[in-house]
Amino acid sequence: MDENRQRLREELGIETRRTSAMVLIGHPSIQPSVPEESVNEALRIFNTHVNRVEVPTYKELVDNAVRSLGGEPSP
Repeated sequence: MDENRQRLREELGIETRRTSAMVLIGHPSIQPSVPEESVNEALRIFNTHVNRVEVPTYKELVDNAVRSLGGEPSP
């Protein structure tokens, strides 16, 4: 994106200088043999190694939304 920044801005009107992304992955319950804490820890470590890319699970996304609305996240 950095190499084609000027063209993307001219042709599509998209500024890519500070591009970020979210990659939403499945729910931790899909792998019952792996504890949810292990999944969360692995993703936290992974997220510290990538720039401007966040990789949450579907459960984290929903729990954060519930908290934002003043509710209690699911167990």
